[in-house]
Amino acid sequence: MKKQEIEVLGISVKIKAVGEDDYISLTDIAKSESGQPAKDLIRNWLKNQRTLLFLTAWEKAHNPDFKSDQMDAFRLEAAKPRFNPSVKSYTEMTGAVGIISRAGRYGAGTFAHVEIALSFAYWLEPEFQVYFLKEFNRMKKEEAALIESSRKWAFEKLLRGAEEFTAVAKFGLEEVLSKEEEE
Repeated sequence: MKKQEIEVLGISVKIKAVGEDDYISLTDIAKSESGQPAKDLIRNWLKNQRTLLFLTAWEKAHNPDFKSDQMDAFRLEAAKPRFNPSVKSYTEMTGAVGIISRAGRYGAGTFAHVEIALSFAYWLEPEFQVYFLKEFNRMKKEEAALIESSRKWAFEKLLRGAEEFTAVAKFGLEEVLSKEEEE
């Protein structure tokens, strides 16, 4: 899947494939909450102890290389009032794979696995989460229908090819048999 976008409550949200999974732009979701820069909202979410408990559980379930002991240290730091975590420091310290942050012009921003992105959307704005999920599911149904249509087309083409091959083989066999009868 190439990079896609969906429109949710007037906000364009980027989706990109990372391996077999969809990663959603937290930076775009944060735009649903005006008044604060996206990076500040993401940092505040990343300081939240319930968020960190969720991320710990998610990483343990999906990432065999997750450093649980480092996550405990990160959680202790996050409890301090002056701690200002970044996604980069979180991923480097814990080996997390559910959130990625890229600097630069193209592909820049913070992306998270769809399950983590839904947690962020709920924390930020539950109404946005509802409409995001609705739109994301619509997109996935369209993708599935397109894949099914392609699969049917390929099967029909294969079947037609087999029928044509059978006809040619039958014709060739008839030719061989007629030559044998002539001899």
